[in-house]
Amino acid sequence: MPEILLGTWQFGGRYGQMPLDVISDIIAVACDNGIRKVDTANVYGSGEVESVLGRLLPKDFSILTKVPAIEKPLLNESKSITSFFPPGRITTHLQESLTRLQRDTVETVLLHNWARDWQLTEEITKELNYLKSAGLVSKVGISIPNGFQRRLSKDIVSKIDTIEIPFNQVERQILKDLTWYKENGVKVILRSIFLHGISLKNISQRSALISTDFRLSIIRKRPNITFKDINRIIKEVNSLEVDFILGVTKPSQLIELISYIK
Repeated sequence: MPEILLGTWQFGGRYGQMPLDVISDIIAVACDNGIRKVDTANVYGSGEVESVLGRLLPKDFSILTKVPAIEKPLLNESKSITSFFPPGRITTHLQESLTRLQRDTVETVLLHNWARDWQLTEEITKELNYLKSAGLVSKVGISIPNGFQRRLSKDIVSKIDTIEIPFNQVERQILKDLTWYKENGVKVILRSIFLHGISLKNISQRSALISTDFRLSIIRKRPNITFKDINRIIKEVNSLEVDFILGVTKPSQLIELISYIK
């Protein structure tokens, strides 16, 4: 059965500050409804999100976290991957994450963002394999950025276990590639299924977003994003039969989303 992951990017304040008690209540709702895995990253809230999760998460939760490059690469990046992930960087940042998360191991670590023409070098592959052999992680993989619109090479997928990829009314590439990834043994996790909630907001709700809400920049770039009801989106995601991430800012939102899934 597909697994639901609790998204935590929004805990870092990208939609506005979230009180600790609200985050705690969201985790409690997740627990009550059988969700036992979170999606997070070393850079969410400049590390504060992982620290909060370390304090609040029950120990039976599994964790997917992501390691950042030195700087976010362009989609058509011309510099080599080793300029962004030099030797030892992945291990060092994962160890920082483990300290904040108060864990000895996490289930999955992903390389955060990926340039279209990158390949996994021997050095990076060796480092990822070390993390697994040392028991620091069980699975390794890649987080695909928005706008990627390309299938990873067969050489890359032969060296990883998991990819996380956006899927919503704007990002549709996975529909072409899902069967191929599955046949090559790669676990697919969908993110941003509501396009950061924009798909669920009507025109007046979008106009009411506060000026610091980053979603305004998406709306300006893509003014033709249409409203879709929750049931329609969930039905399409469920039809793909892969794991997906739910990110919310209120416990009531998570309850509502889960009711549609059930």
